[in-house]
Amino acid sequence: MAAPLVTIVEHVTVHPRRRTVRDGRLKPITGHMRPLTEAVDAFTPDKRTHGKTVIRVART
Repeated sequence: MAAPLVTIVEHVTVHPRRRTVRDGRLKPITGHMRPLTEAVDAFTPDKRTHGKTVIRVART
C-alpha cells in the first residue's frame, strides 16, 4: 500500500503559479477538496478519486 503524499506549500512558490492557472495555461486536476476534519477519510484506499485530493486547512 502506498502512503499518501503530503505537500506543504509556501506562499512564495504559489504566487507565480497562480497567474498561470488564472490565465488558463495550467489546468490542475483535482479530485476532491475536503476539510481538515475529513483528511483521514479522504485517503482511505476504498475511496479513490481521479486527480489530487486537496485538504483545506484554513479558510481564506
